[in-house]
Amino acid sequence: MDAFFIDVSNDGGLQHIKFSTTASPWPIMTPGISLEGKCVSISYQAFNWQVIINIAFKQFDVLIGADVTTPKCPLCSQYVKPTTCDFNNCLWRW
Repeated sequence: MDAFFIDVSNDGGLQHIKFSTTASPWPIMTPGISLEGKCVSISYQAFNWQVIINIAFKQFDVLIGADVTTPKCPLCSQYVKPTTCDFNNCLWRW
């Protein structure tokens, strides 16, 4: 996995985003940590859309814990290159 990833150590980049009640089926987030990236599988409806890959509650290093076996599109199960992460109802530290 490439080393490009959002800088979670920079508090200035944190955003609080409200959940949508009209979202598409692929960006469903569960409590815990989630990774986000674009699906590049051209034959699925999530193609070129930002998808959420739920990791849930466990110790997870976003830079070395994600490899080609971890971040998979929830619709097509193909690898998704993570570009950011989300935290939902959990504690985290950098």
